[in-house]
Amino acid sequence: MEFCPRCGRYLKDDEYQCPECGFVVRQMPHVDNTPPGFSDFYDEKGEPKSLRELIFEKWFFVALAITFVIAFAITYYWRFTILIFCIPLLLPWRRLSIAIGVLAGLAGGTVTALLVNTFILAA
Repeated sequence: MEFCPRCGRYLKDDEYQCPECGFVVRQMPHVDNTPPGFSDFYDEKGEPKSLRELIFEKWFFVALAITFVIAFAITYYWRFTILIFCIPLLLPWRRLSIAIGVLAGLAGGTVTALLVNTFILAA
């Protein structure tokens, strides 16, 4: 329990301002004088982050997922796969070709996302 240094009244645990004299004894825990979402667009110094950094920081896994979905869609329609994945065309089993396409899409998506994240943020 804290007390007000002006009037000496003890405050309850959920009180932050003295009800008698109005003195603010302690700040509320969620008050930091910044609007919500401020830290998403500004760094610790208060300077705006670059748009490139924001996009690839936020959308890293979205890029991974989109690459995965594209690779899966191309592999599922296996007759068009010769442009990207040649291995599934050589296999007689459709399910195995889809599985290999999914794994190739996941690997390709991961590598693409990591390369973009590494080289774009490093620039």
